Amino acid sequence: MTPAGEAGRGPRVAIAGWIGSTNLGDELIARAVYGRLTELGAEPLAITIDPQRTGALLGAAGVEHHRIRDTPGLIRALGIALPADGDQIRLSGRHLYFNCQKSWEELGKPQITIQQSLRDTYDWYRAHGMI
Repeated sequence: MTPAGEAGRGPRVAIAGWIGSTNLGDELIARAVYGRLTELGAEPLAITIDPQRTGALLGAAGVEHHRIRDTPGLIRALGIALPADGDQIRLSGRHLYFNCQKSWEELGKPQITIQQSLRDTYDWYRAHGMI
């Protein structure tokens, strides 16, 4: 994420994941994140395996990649600072599955929507100078 470069433009934010594939879940998450970041005034850039497909989905340009381990270098080359270290990024490239039933039983079901969670996360990063 980088600060606004020109007057009136928001920060550049890279969205990286398995975007541009045929996995509907990942595509829907990318669309929700992209939409919310745009509403908040950011300038999102998708790091995708298929820029043309991602462009059609999000209505925005994407930068092509095919290996998750290349993503940090690509993001840095685009001039976007990373708020995560290499270990966190490598972990995000794994297929992790979990069941939240135990936490829901102990803590209760989530009280906010995914949109509110994204808004809170964005606000936290901004308040801590990461955006």
